[in-house]
Amino acid sequence: MPSLEVQQAIQPELVSSESYIESAAPVQTTVEPVAIGIDWWSLAAFAYLIGIMVVLVKIAQDILMLRKKISTGERHDDTLGNSVIVLNEDIGPFSWMHYIVLSKHDWECDHSSILVHEKAHIRFRHSVELLFVDILSALQWFNPTVWMLRTDLQELHEYEADDAVLRSGVNARQYQTLLISSDFNGDYVNVIDTDNWRDFKSHKAKLNDFIERRLTTPRADDFYMPFEGNKHKGTLILMPYRKDTWRDNAAPGQETFKKVILSIAQFEKVYVGIHPSIFKKVAPMFDNQNNVEVFQVKYNDSWARDNMPLFVLNNKGDMRSVDFRFNAWGGEFDGLYNNYKDDDKLSSVIAKKFKVPNYYLNDFVLEGGSIHCDGEGTCIVTEACLLSPGRNPTMDKSDIEEELKIHLNVEKVIWLPHGIFEDETNEHVDNMACFVKPGVIALAWTNDKNDPQYHYSNEAYKLLSKVTDAKGRKFEIIKIKVPQPIYMSKKEAKSIQVGKYNAKSRVEGTRLAASYINFYQGEKFVILPAFGVPEDNLAFKQMQKLYPEKEIIQLNTKEILLGGGNVHCITMQIPYNEEFTKKYEN
Repeated sequence: MPSLEVQQAIQPELVSSESYIESAAPVQTTVEPVAIGIDWWSLAAFAYLIGIMVVLVKIAQDILMLRKKISTGERHDDTLGNSVIVLNEDIGPFSWMHYIVLSKHDWECDHSSILVHEKAHIRFRHSVELLFVDILSALQWFNPTVWMLRTDLQELHEYEADDAVLRSGVNARQYQTLLISSDFNGDYVNVIDTDNWRDFKSHKAKLNDFIERRLTTPRADDFYMPFEGNKHKGTLILMPYRKDTWRDNAAPGQETFKKVILSIAQFEKVYVGIHPSIFKKVAPMFDNQNNVEVFQVKYNDSWARDNMPLFVLNNKGDMRSVDFRFNAWGGEFDGLYNNYKDDDKLSSVIAKKFKVPNYYLNDFVLEGGSIHCDGEGTCIVTEACLLSPGRNPTMDKSDIEEELKIHLNVEKVIWLPHGIFEDETNEHVDNMACFVKPGVIALAWTNDKNDPQYHYSNEAYKLLSKVTDAKGRKFEIIKIKVPQPIYMSKKEAKSIQVGKYNAKSRVEGTRLAASYINFYQGEKFVILPAFGVPEDNLAFKQMQKLYPEKEIIQLNTKEILLGGGNVHCITMQIPYNEEFTKKYEN
């Protein structure tokens, strides 16, 4: 039975007003501290929730931070097939969360070994060991097998930073008592706990498959650009259609392209891309033609050498593509047209069509015609082109050279000062000099000292005479005479329309960048330009001497010259790869 005081506190209406007044003061004295206590604990609970929110926000920030920084890491393979990444920066105390996110989302595989900068390990060990164990226990419910950072709270001081390793966890609270051996060789850590990793074989298979398919850079993955004169799987060509580049609605250009295509098709397959706007009209040109496959694709102009991907191989015979950015030879600064979005996307489209893994470069502009590689570590370029302000204006010569070494996997880059005089591509090297074979270079030449081209060619000759290639060989230099200057006629200029995309004006009297160096070669053939001039015959004889084992096919390609290039500019080789051939044909 409650006392009178308690009854009064609970049911004051049952007692007299006099009794209630008399007992009011004691009740206030008793209740007041209780109210204060409730407020205090509510405040503490609120602060605790705020603390948890701060921790969660920090975790989210660290996850986002790592996802941004992960591309800066160096990747290695350990002896058991794990993929290891070394980050160059301290990524904060919540490193464990990053490991889980990275392996589940970024790498598309279940498990990955990760070794982080030692500061991250040290900071982690001294900051959140207990929080790590508690939260990871909860995560076990979502992901029974996760990667965990090795830590031993009792003997923390005995471990060096390099001993911090990752492994497949079984139970977070049991983890501290498990003994794990590490295989540390100076570059990475290798830890496999096969006793507790029940699905080790299946996960190892997944890891090996991922390592085979993952993309870092061609140099890091040991892929290189092979020599053009080796065996091809085929050749890519795009049919012309622009009325503001090609005369008479591109009809003469299409006929010339067809001659090039059918000449190459005698030796290897030709994949002919045709723009949707002309597909119904042009595709029938290749009906019943052997070794020619047409496909419909969007592009802005037909210079396959420059808007197609570069294909690279490794020593196992695997093939990948490199997707540089394309801005129509100079973008807003001095580009040749301003609608080049489809050209810029084309490399990735082609990579998907042929099911080739693609290295995508987000912000480095490069055209295939601006480089020549010998397949043995040497690349030649021109300063006039690669250092032009319209391509990579924030990069200097050494920056650009390093990009070439990384993405073409070459050891030496030789910079010629200039290309062909008045070449609208800012003097692409493929019009000026090329590898006949490793160690032998064909160089555009003129004996006319009054021609500006003489100065350009003489500079290049002197430089090439002094340098060696990546193998230390002195170059054999073959001078190939260019024709006497050729100019666009009034009739030719008049038949080119003015378009709405600010394409380069092609006017009467424009000097054309004619050169026999702009030929295309495969394992058994050479497609050589001709311009209807006396020098054509001399060039043909020189090529026969240079390539006695290959068939020389010389075609009048002046229509391509009027558009701004020549045979090499409209072709892109797909190097031969047995695995790719089987995969694509199936």
